[in-house]
Amino acid sequence: MPSIICLTEYPPGVYSVVFNRKAWIFMGKKKATACCGQCPDSSEHPDHGKELHRVNRISGQLEGVRRMIVEREYCPKIIMQAHAARAALKSLEGVILKRHLESCVKEALTSSDSEKAERKMAELIELFRST
Repeated sequence: MPSIICLTEYPPGVYSVVFNRKAWIFMGKKKATACCGQCPDSSEHPDHGKELHRVNRISGQLEGVRRMIVEREYCPKIIMQAHAARAALKSLEGVILKRHLESCVKEALTSSDSEKAERKMAELIELFRST
């Protein structure tokens, strides 16, 4: 059984996590909950399981970059493959952000809890500040 890591312990961009296919399948079947219950909002979050195909493709692209480096491929070919992986990752981020805005943020802003809404806005500001 793979270990689950709470990435909220680290500042954005500091960690690098690589999962094998079995770990992603396991995580895709697990019921979606807020991190490890340590996040400010412990309500249920949207299921991003539909995006696992994207994650698997990105993982394959990164494996391709690794293989190309090991095999000493021509530099521009490696850069093109890395660029494709970065574009796919950016697309994945966009899909997840859209779903987050349509569910978590929308729910917080329409609730009567002003502190919850402020936490969501601060979370978004920090997210965009770190990118």
